[in-house]
Amino acid sequence: MYRNLYCNCLLFTGLAGATLLSTANAQDHLIDGAREEAARVIQLRPSIETAVQEKVEDFSSRTKRLATNPLANVDSPFVPPAVKVSKAPQVAFDEIGPQSSSVSSFSAPVIIDVEESAPPAPDVIVEQVQPPAVRVASSQPVRGGGMLSSPLQRNESTPIVAAQISAPEFVNVNEVAPVRIDVRNPGKSTVYDLKLVAMLPENVKVEARNGTVTNDQCIFEIDSLKPGENRQLMMEVVAETKQSLDIRTALTISNRSRIQVGVRQPKLVVSIEGPPQTNIGSKATHIVTVTNVGDGVAKNINLIADIPDTLQIVQKSGFESPETLRPGEKAQARIVTVPLKPGQTELAFAAEGNFCKAKTAEAGLRITQPELRVAAIGPDMNFVERDGIYTITVDNPGEVDINNVEVQFAIPEGVEVTTISRKAKMDGRQRTLSWKFDRIEAQTEQTIQLKAIAKSEGEKNCRIRVASDETNEKEVTLKTIIATRANLSIQMQNIGGPVQVGSETTFVVEVENRGSLVANDMEIEVQLPAGMRPANPKDGVVDESANSILFADSDLRPGKTRKFKFSAIGVEKGEHVVRSSLATVGSKQRIIVENSVYVYEPAQARVSESLQPSMQQR
Repeated sequence: MYRNLYCNCLLFTGLAGATLLSTANAQDHLIDGAREEAARVIQLRPSIETAVQEKVEDFSSRTKRLATNPLANVDSPFVPPAVKVSKAPQVAFDEIGPQSSSVSSFSAPVIIDVEESAPPAPDVIVEQVQPPAVRVASSQPVRGGGMLSSPLQRNESTPIVAAQISAPEFVNVNEVAPVRIDVRNPGKSTVYDLKLVAMLPENVKVEARNGTVTNDQCIFEIDSLKPGENRQLMMEVVAETKQSLDIRTALTISNRSRIQVGVRQPKLVVSIEGPPQTNIGSKATHIVTVTNVGDGVAKNINLIADIPDTLQIVQKSGFESPETLRPGEKAQARIVTVPLKPGQTELAFAAEGNFCKAKTAEAGLRITQPELRVAAIGPDMNFVERDGIYTITVDNPGEVDINNVEVQFAIPEGVEVTTISRKAKMDGRQRTLSWKFDRIEAQTEQTIQLKAIAKSEGEKNCRIRVASDETNEKEVTLKTIIATRANLSIQMQNIGGPVQVGSETTFVVEVENRGSLVANDMEIEVQLPAGMRPANPKDGVVDESANSILFADSDLRPGKTRKFKFSAIGVEKGEHVVRSSLATVGSKQRIIVENSVYVYEPAQARVSESLQPSMQQR
């Protein structure tokens, strides 16, 4: 008997496994069954023997108790119906590729024999159906052209559902057959949208507590089943005719999966550092910084620049290729420009990457044109041993201050500087004087004066150079000609003052050589008026016909003076003018000086006085 029972169990298990495999293939899914259930199938024989032994003992005990019941029929004792338990296979779902279905189902039949009267007491039979172990496999091609199944690993979120159906082995016609379906979630994740459909034969009545009966079907719906949770579904089936109740169930679940994907957002910010103002010709350096202040990675970042034509780019570094910035990282670009025109201009920079774009950042740049004017004033002609005053003026007529202004005066050979108005740095070997101004403010000027003595004749070029940080170097030249001719001056002075007619008066003629050369062949002529006659001079020659006196000197050195003295007699009263003239060899002009003398003649005075006798006083 045990052998037959064991064979029947194996046959029933094989049929259930074949049905399960067919269902899984129809859904394009291979089921990875629970290994624990498979292990119990292997140990089926001892479990069945134990269950049969228990049932035999229980039946023997119950027969003895029923023998004492007065209502019992000894010839036909009452035999309780055997309980048939059918377990539906566990269902495991894995993602097997794009062909996997989101909904899977399985069915398991339960057959209840319906009899009009109680049959003879049969052997106690307990059927415990266990599904075979089923491994979910993915198909791979093999060398022979077939498919090779390789197991897939199930992750923690794979939904698993196990269903177990319990019902009496047989009932009578019009007797209620309780059918219980246990739906259990042995997995580790919640299963959603379960639908169990019990397909019923004809000529039956069904009532279900939590199910819906329609069209020979009883439908149970379960919204969710948590891990480890077991849900009982109850049906009360009544057979109206003697026909086995073949109850088949189909369980479908929605392969609802859930995954949380963190969303991050890169955020770019552009900042610019640079001077607000610069001058034409000066370099302006701007540092552009792109920072990822978001929490996502910014990829393929390019820097977009809008630089006006008034700025010429002379150097650029950074962002040579697209950058990738992680949160908190930054990248910089260094851009150097040279302004070409004065005025206000704007630089704009933006950054753009994959799924991120920074707002445009702008930087204003005021371009000014600094200007320095230099002017030098000095004698265009001078004489040896004579000094000259030179004035240097540095003017800033622009609208911006100019820094580090340097003024340099190159002293020519033959000129010696004796006095300066500002302290200067002197380079004796280079023969230069240098002045430095830290700043010359806009609309202001600085003046430097110096005095120099000419030591040699010729053309002397004084070079003045001016340079600063903001302006180009400028140089002006001041030319001075040092003369080599004598420079004579003459003066005449009357020593005697007014004289009486017939008396002599004395004059002194003084000649000075203020030039750079010796005065040679000098001639002084004194012209007397008609009311005066020349007296005999010591050094001079009298020309009575011309009423004049001549003096001569052949050597009067520079810086020296010579005096000539002569006398004249006044012959007529009145104011008389004496004229002296100076001439040198090669000179086309004469230097004339004049002086006057008053000659007077006194008349005879007559004085009379009446004399009175003196009176005696008492």
